[in-house]
Amino acid sequence: WNSFSASVLTIFGQDENFFEWAQADILYQSWSLAWRPTQQLRVDGSYLIQQFRRRSDGSTVNVSRIPRLKMEYQLSRAIFLRAVGEYNTTKQDDLRDETRTFAPILLRQPDGSFVRAAAFTRNRVRADLLFSYQPSPGTVFFAGYGSTMTEPEALKFSDLGRTSDSFFVKLTYLFRM
Repeated sequence: WNSFSASVLTIFGQDENFFEWAQADILYQSWSLAWRPTQQLRVDGSYLIQQFRRRSDGSTVNVSRIPRLKMEYQLSRAIFLRAVGEYNTTKQDDLRDETRTFAPILLRQPDGSFVRAAAFTRNRVRADLLFSYQPSPGTVFFAGYGSTMTEPEALKFSDLGRTSDSFFVKLTYLFRM
């Protein structure tokens, strides 16, 4: 289509489950959709799934899902704006020695003690904003902001907790001789 493009990539089969260092059935899917309604506006969406299932009983070791939306707007030749939003949800089962004993995998702590590699769910939201100004070739000003938040339940957006913020500024100037 003139203003749309899309792609789907699927990889599945048997590969290493690096979480437990054993064989696993894997699924990797990447979906993307791009929309270019005008010369100035670009919108890209993507969805990524990565999953590992144990060969012994079919249980899920790890599954990650990442939807992402990126919007870019070229306000003028010199001014560019970008906004990116991403939601990363990861769910991992208790890890075990899948190839021999099926005993829990233990992780060594800095103090020398051992703890079980326990199941967890992590839901992270990331938002980034970028402003770019390029008045002439070789002279550029960038300003950006990013924020990462987490929440206990996926896609509820009611109990978000901020984990990090970042801000940057960059100025480059080309000296001509």
